Amino acid sequence: MSEVYTRVMKIAIWGMGVSGISALRYLAQKTSHDIYVINQSLPETWECLEQALNYVDRKHCLSQAESSIIAQDIDLIVLSPGIDPRIKELQAFTHVPKICEVELALREINTPLIAVTGTNGKTTTVTMIAKALEMSGKKVYLGGNIGKPLCDIFFEKQFFDYIVLELSSFQLELIESLSPEVAVILNISESHMERYIRIEDYISAKLRIADHLKEDQLLLLDRDYPQLTSVKGEIQFITKNEEYDFSKSSLVGEHYKLTIDVLEKIFMHLKIQHRQQLLQKLIETFSGVKYRLEFIKQIGKTKFYNDGKSTNTASTLSALASFPQKKLALIMGGKLRDESQDLSGLKNFKFDLYTFGEASSFIKQNLEYDFKVVKYENLESLLSKLDYSAYEVVLFSPAYPSFDQYRNYIERSQHFENLVSYLV
Repeated sequence: MSEVYTRVMKIAIWGMGVSGISALRYLAQKTSHDIYVINQSLPETWECLEQALNYVDRKHCLSQAESSIIAQDIDLIVLSPGIDPRIKELQAFTHVPKICEVELALREINTPLIAVTGTNGKTTTVTMIAKALEMSGKKVYLGGNIGKPLCDIFFEKQFFDYIVLELSSFQLELIESLSPEVAVILNISESHMERYIRIEDYISAKLRIADHLKEDQLLLLDRDYPQLTSVKGEIQFITKNEEYDFSKSSLVGEHYKLTIDVLEKIFMHLKIQHRQQLLQKLIETFSGVKYRLEFIKQIGKTKFYNDGKSTNTASTLSALASFPQKKLALIMGGKLRDESQDLSGLKNFKFDLYTFGEASSFIKQNLEYDFKVVKYENLESLLSKLDYSAYEVVLFSPAYPSFDQYRNYIERSQHFENLVSYLV
């Protein structure tokens, strides 16, 4: 058992988002620990301050700028994955071990785990895994990067047969105890390069999901990775599964055949009975994940799809591949990470391009000789002027983060959906 639970420690929870609050709530049960909470701004401005004060004294709530006063006292930092470990305030804590909220929970969990990472498709895949296992009669806890902290499991009043986790590269960098029954790497393409100097660093973070596999555990991969030289588990490769009938599915895109292959291999490994009947039923009944190629409305011949979860080029390319031979308007834009994002893959498709937000000038500059590109400041002006009747499909797949104009991709996706609801 980790020393976190065997001696009194001074622990700082750094970042008070959903996972930070969950970690605080969990650690507060272990009353022997001395807990501090740190957030970017002054505590008086925190939306979560009232929640935090349920568990710690006000004097233990610090801004990042104030954090150095406890640098020599802290034994452990539970760091939000969204916080770049290179920020200057953290440099005073280089000697302090850092983990994420998922790792905090893993140290006390014995339930079999299925862990999924990848650049794109994680949320859809873990949702379908959880749904399929539930259809087989299993109790499943679905959490991680999908938005439900793993520490919340300690406040559930039921037993779980399996835990299904979506894991980001940022979380995997802060995890030490992961040994899943099944680990899945869906794909890896350039993303989050504002946090990684080289693509190799990003790949290495993703591959950490397989670091502690045992011989009787399974690793599913989209392709061979030369870096995986010492994996002890069984390795299988993901391929398009053509054995099922997709004609009754409401889902669009060939990539769902890859997802079904992941599910079939997991079911075989776990020895789940009647897998073919269960997976066929899933194909026919699963309606998709919110804001991932979600059909939201049809006006005349024009169908509107909300792929607002897309924050990188690869995700948007996958969405475009779902609409071959369709006259399509692509709505794309958001916060410009830097000017290294590769947009060349878009040139393999045909569409008219409508851009918005901070990245719109960069997009126009790179693609205006290949596409009709129309630039707008925001989604309101774009949708108010878009002649959508000229298209069979209007696809909102931003390919960039949302933070230039929104708090997160959910708020941006909801805004798009609301704007479309007013169109007639």
